[in-house]
Amino acid sequence: MLFASCKPEIEKPTAVTKSVEEVTETTAKVVGQVTSDGGAEVTERGVCWNTEGTPEIMDFRTKDGTGVGTYESEIINLNPNTKYYVRAYATNKSGTSYGEEMSFTTLEVLPEEPLVVTTLEVREITSNSAVCGGNVVGGGDAVVLSRGVCWSTNQNPTIEDNKTTDGVGVGDFTSDITNLNPNTQYYVRAYAFNKSGISYGEEVSFTTLEVLPGEPLVVTTLEVREITSNSAVCGGKAVGGGNAVVITRGVCWNTSQNPTVEDYKTIDGVGVGSFTSNIQNLNPNTKYYVRAYATNKSGTSYGKEVSFTTLDKGQEPVVTTSEVSEITVSSAVCGGEVVSGGDAVILVRGICYNTIGNPTVADIYTMDGSNIGAYTAELTQLAHNTTYYVRAYATNANGITAYGEEVSFATLEKLLPVVTTSEVSKITTNSAVCGGEVTFNGNVDVISRGICWSTSQDPTVEDSKTIDGNGLGNFISNITDLVPDTKYYVRAYATNEVGTAYGEQKSFTTITYTPTITVNGVSFTMIAVKGGTFQMGATSEQGYNVASHEKPVHTVTLSDYYIGETEVTQELWTAVMGSNPSYSSDNPQKPVEKVSWDDCHEFIARLNELTGKNFRLPTEAEWEYAARGGALSQGYKYSGGNGANEVAWYDDNAGHRSQKVKVKQANELGVYDMSGNVWEWCQDWYGDYTEDSQTDPTGPESGTERVLRGGAWNFSSLACRVSSRLNRSADLRSYDIGLRLCFSQQYPD
Repeated sequence: MLFASCKPEIEKPTAVTKSVEEVTETTAKVVGQVTSDGGAEVTERGVCWNTEGTPEIMDFRTKDGTGVGTYESEIINLNPNTKYYVRAYATNKSGTSYGEEMSFTTLEVLPEEPLVVTTLEVREITSNSAVCGGNVVGGGDAVVLSRGVCWSTNQNPTIEDNKTTDGVGVGDFTSDITNLNPNTQYYVRAYAFNKSGISYGEEVSFTTLEVLPGEPLVVTTLEVREITSNSAVCGGKAVGGGNAVVITRGVCWNTSQNPTVEDYKTIDGVGVGSFTSNIQNLNPNTKYYVRAYATNKSGTSYGKEVSFTTLDKGQEPVVTTSEVSEITVSSAVCGGEVVSGGDAVILVRGICYNTIGNPTVADIYTMDGSNIGAYTAELTQLAHNTTYYVRAYATNANGITAYGEEVSFATLEKLLPVVTTSEVSKITTNSAVCGGEVTFNGNVDVISRGICWSTSQDPTVEDSKTIDGNGLGNFISNITDLVPDTKYYVRAYATNEVGTAYGEQKSFTTITYTPTITVNGVSFTMIAVKGGTFQMGATSEQGYNVASHEKPVHTVTLSDYYIGETEVTQELWTAVMGSNPSYSSDNPQKPVEKVSWDDCHEFIARLNELTGKNFRLPTEAEWEYAARGGALSQGYKYSGGNGANEVAWYDDNAGHRSQKVKVKQANELGVYDMSGNVWEWCQDWYGDYTEDSQTDPTGPESGTERVLRGGAWNFSSLACRVSSRLNRSADLRSYDIGLRLCFSQQYPD
């Protein structure tokens, strides 16, 4: 008879994600539970997390024991204000299973608050010592890395003078001021230091006592702590002694009772006050007797004897400290390796650090898992340009903490970035291309970079600028909205939290925009006029024989625009309109005439249709500003000079008819015939001037006649002055009236 035997099938364990608790800026606690082992031993359990969702053990994870049951996982080294996804997991030989996914968001790091430091009153004053202290509050999330008091015989002492170092963090502290001179006035301030810098309390003063006959020293021995197999920490406090200076102090020890300074001893400074002593080179599992001592000229005094027994070498963990790496202005990476847990399980391991040396878990520390093996720790919220001392530590289940060797490092200093400016290229009338390279970030993130420019030297980000990303590397900047024929200065810039740095200055000049347009085979040119402010009307160089409607002189500000190099010729008019209305039609290069204001608008409408542009008549203000030479004006009476014959056709030199354009001398802008030849229609209704300042004026809103400017071949030179005005009906056609084109600065391609 055959009997079949069947073994139960092994399944994956069952894991439950129960809750997320105690969320801070960088840590969180997650509670998980393994409710079933699936028929095989659960060899690993914990939680896993990431920032994308559906975390697995290949992402970040903790290892929190074995077997079924509830467990807590401490997640550390998280980023502030970040959403994380987390799942419990459990592993047996069948595989790994996960609990349901939960999410949480770490807290935002609060803005830094200023440290507020208070200096306490000075007390216990002797001839060579005193006791002071302080209180520290505030500082936001920035850890107080060092605190104490500083003193000097001059007012406003700083930590560059004498100082104590009395722990870390906020709260009250007491400071022993020693090595003072008798009968001397001192000034003292409490201080505290975090990554934002140093803050001081108010200044107080005191005077040491005169030297008096000696008094006995009173010495107290502190309790022994941090006992290992070969070291311990003790210390003491010395008070009294009259005015006799304490010239040495420390602790002495031996394996026999009543140790003296003839036995083993430390030397821990001078003066009265508290001190800490590191006892080293001890033998394992040995009982020692220790006393604090202090010596002045009267002799050596001892504190009460205390005893302790070093650990057996097998009792304490063995841990080594790794080298520090990835050092920045505010962080670094260190770590260690737990070689042995002693005779108990390692409960916690990590790194401890401070700025004064011999760090312990009473200072700032990290928690980086448990068990033996190598681990890595990230040190954060460090002060820049500061030396730190660091040791790996490990604590076992017997409560014994051991330390690795001490190493030191200095955080980087926060500096300005380094940036270079590229050569300027692709220069047009209103744009150019530049750029730069950020070659060094100053040890902190570059938050903005680009190009700044101005028409003045040494441009800054307060001038015009581009913003072209952040960080290190090359970047390209498009400089726009420039003015033609203008010299610009340009520098690359890069900004970090220290400030803004600039590259070397480059300069370039935009191209003068003189667009040439061709219509039905006939070409004409427009001249760029850079905007500005001028005095419009009968200014002093216009002489005394001026018309009343040229007054009062008033201030006008104009934007950039373009104006015709010449008056519209008969050739151009014919190309657009198909016929020539001019009286003096013997040369197509003469200005068109016998055209009304209305005719001009019909011509411009057809021209715009043919070219796709937006030509128009100039305003009266634009006409006069261009006639005066714009921003290049030399203050001439006529357009281009003070002599009419050099620049204008008028009744004394024109031979009773209009003449070819571009024969007489051009004005400062390179514009011809704005004085004489033919009157030129303007867009404005005619009206009287006022004293009011104006910006881009367009004349009265209504009227009966339109404005004409410039004089003509059959008028005297008086009419050819740049301030001379004429007004006529818009439908008038006359053999001495023509037009000149204009368009706004942004030329439509």
